[in-house]
Amino acid sequence: MNEKLNLILTCLGEIMVIIGAALWITSWQWTSYIFALGTVMFATGRFFEKHPETQTTTLKRLYRQQYIGIIMLMASAGLMLFYTASRTAWLVPFIVFTVAELYTAFRIPHELKKTDS
Repeated sequence: MNEKLNLILTCLGEIMVIIGAALWITSWQWTSYIFALGTVMFATGRFFEKHPETQTTTLKRLYRQQYIGIIMLMASAGLMLFYTASRTAWLVPFIVFTVAELYTAFRIPHELKKTDS
């Protein structure tokens, strides 16, 4: 997949995930579908992302944490779609995804700068 298409897919997926999570409070019936489609788009873009060839063990760990976060996001979308007994069950894996994504968003560029030096 070319990098420009990958970036567009990832950004659109992120926007749809945020919109789906924000609209959840309205109980609109299409919210979970927007969230799930955004999750699929974001995960596809993230899995096809190019990583540098030379990686330290710290970078490998951080990329692994990103993948675990994506799996949590997919679990969150599945819970939002199919587990109707509890309306808030999807929030726990979503919070895990959010924390992992925020942590890796700051740490990966820091580690890349360190390896370039």
